[in-house]
Amino acid sequence: MNISIPVKIITPKIALNKQNSLFYAGKNIAEVKILNRTYVLRTYGQYQFSLENQTMTIESDDNLDDKARAIISKLTDYLIKHIDDQGNIQNWGWFGINAWESTQVSVPWVGKQDTLLPIVFNCYSKYDVALKAFIKEVTKNIQGAQK
Repeated sequence: MNISIPVKIITPKIALNKQNSLFYAGKNIAEVKILNRTYVLRTYGQYQFSLENQTMTIESDDNLDDKARAIISKLTDYLIKHIDDQGNIQNWGWFGINAWESTQVSVPWVGKQDTLLPIVFNCYSKYDVALKAFIKEVTKNIQGAQK
């Protein structure tokens, strides 16, 4: 059976040469809502690098100062690989998939709560690969839930 799922792109790809998760740090990339489930493709991990004698640790896009944003905006996938080979950048970031299920259970003082599903998805290093895998994995998960 061929299923077409409604994928909402939250963060579009910046450019062909900016596939690395560093460029999308701390952002949701895509989302699918089917019945009571929400699937999200987002970035995870940590990026540590030292450029222009300044050490930076980036865990989300929110903690970037203007200087860090300016440096990152000039990088490309090739430059990140090149910098990494010289030992100046440690990239522990990746794209990953989470799935939540809305339940009718109400937690006192909190209200209705979504539950993170214990579904294991792989991690992906490039934007295009991650988005294709996201669609494939969500489709497979939905088909499995229907059986």
